[in-house]
Amino acid sequence: FNETIDRRMFGKLPSVLISRDTTRKKQILDCSCQNSFEPVQLAVEVLSGLGMTDFAFIGDPMRPYWSVERGELFKKSLPANARAFEFDLPPDTIDGHRAMKAWLRALPKPCGCFLAADHLALSLYSVAAETGLKIGIDLPTISVDNDEQRCLSLTPHLSSIKLNFFLAGENAVALLERRLEEPDNPSQMMTYGALGVMRRGS
Repeated sequence: FNETIDRRMFGKLPSVLISRDTTRKKQILDCSCQNSFEPVQLAVEVLSGLGMTDFAFIGDPMRPYWSVERGELFKKSLPANARAFEFDLPPDTIDGHRAMKAWLRALPKPCGCFLAADHLALSLYSVAAETGLKIGIDLPTISVDNDEQRCLSLTPHLSSIKLNFFLAGENAVALLERRLEEPDNPSQMMTYGALGVMRRGS
């Protein structure tokens, strides 16, 4: 959710967000949301392990909270001597496509790329091919979500971090049970993290 949640929308219906209301510091609904630090930490470990000293983050152009958090944490988690670059314009527009081409050309090579989510990979692969850059060589790349259909449809196959969505669901069940038993208690947040890295060719 990227807009204010009005509790009156739900009446007395027990509700849990698999996300969070990003406009509020204090949540008004129970929520099961991700721990953004865990996938970021894994991404930095993988790219640093490949010998990268230059790093690039490609965020979702809609700037959902999880993309913004991952970008901010990524920059903070890099080694002290690292250089960081960021791109979050819409690459599926003409201007965004041109901007990404110019941005990729200007990056130092090799440069370790961290994508906020797997759905951003297609644009990166397409623009990289147009500029003569090789994913996995010029741009070692890792993403988040481990959407196997997306990851395996790309060449080279996309390495991606698998999140613990099963735990997200378990959290939601626990929060709903608690809300049914204690309907007047303050809202509660539970988090889920990453299960690991699915290493592929990128």
